[in-house]
Amino acid sequence: MEDELFETIQKWKREDESRETEECLSGLLHENKMKLLSALMMPLIKFGTGGIRGIVGPGYARVNVQNVQRLAQAFCSTIEEDTGVVFIGYDHREHSKVFAETISKTVVEYSKRHGKDITPEPFPQTVPKQIVSFACKNSQAICNKKCVGGFMVTGAYKPRDYNGVKIYNGTGCQIRAEQEQQVRKRMKELVPTNETVFLWELGDTRIEPSQSLDATLELYQEELSRVFREMPKHKVDAVYTPYHGVCQRYVDMATDCLGLKRVTRVPSQWREDPLFPTIAFNNVEEIEMKNLEDAKRTADKENIPVVFATGPNGDKFRVAEKNSKGWHVFSGDEAAVIALHYLMEKRSSKRQGSAVVMPSRT
Repeated sequence: MEDELFETIQKWKREDESRETEECLSGLLHENKMKLLSALMMPLIKFGTGGIRGIVGPGYARVNVQNVQRLAQAFCSTIEEDTGVVFIGYDHREHSKVFAETISKTVVEYSKRHGKDITPEPFPQTVPKQIVSFACKNSQAICNKKCVGGFMVTGAYKPRDYNGVKIYNGTGCQIRAEQEQQVRKRMKELVPTNETVFLWELGDTRIEPSQSLDATLELYQEELSRVFREMPKHKVDAVYTPYHGVCQRYVDMATDCLGLKRVTRVPSQWREDPLFPTIAFNNVEEIEMKNLEDAKRTADKENIPVVFATGPNGDKFRVAEKNSKGWHVFSGDEAAVIALHYLMEKRSSKRQGSAVVMPSRT
């Protein structure tokens, strides 16, 4: 077992020649921390549910520049089109921007090596994951080019030492099972042998940020306005917290379109911060109220009866309401039932007979 581990470490060092990694691995070897070394190196990080996610650090089992490039190379090898764009977004976590730059460089290198015109469209600032999906789906309207895929670098709701990459197909959906299997197989094939390293030399080429974000957000706001146009304007005050995440600008767009009377910010949680200093656990779906304490205090101070929160990358939502018994935090199922009731009433009033499908995950 130790012989296999030592061999794997040597293979890794051929891909990752950084001084930080050398010092880290040498220190662990010197301290005989074989269990931790094994956790870093074995097995190769799992690809599933459309991407990779894990603790950031050196080794095949962790999220790092090498494994992000391995994923990007593997995905590029499944692209059948000769021309198109790949949208790339990232959240505010440590290393997210570097990982996004690695993906952009990999797409450029892939095009060079295969004589294709596949260009990266890396967004110039942090975005929620929905913006990448939306851009993929609407690429013709945004940049007059076909989208062949998208990447979102995000640790989602995981603790602060995690990060990951989510992949989308050209329609903005999670890649299908057959393509996922191809990517998984190709990632394994890109693990080096004793003689050969398969990751490309990417060099220091600077990738210019995409100019398409403004067009994406303009179209996104138009879509929000269309969706909310027939909804009644609400005169409800609310308190909002982004959990130190990246959704502030985008929630402002939505609440403006919805016509909420006043949305009060939670000052202590408004700034993007990858350390999440004021919350115990950044999964917004957690049913307990403790992660909403700052928002609740703000609401009590301003005499506001509604609090809502978004997950750090915008993929989750939580709402709470103050009633005569105190604060009630709505579960995902409760929020889904309320939304379903609204949709059914709306369709009933218009005598629309088509079915309403409302998936819910607890």
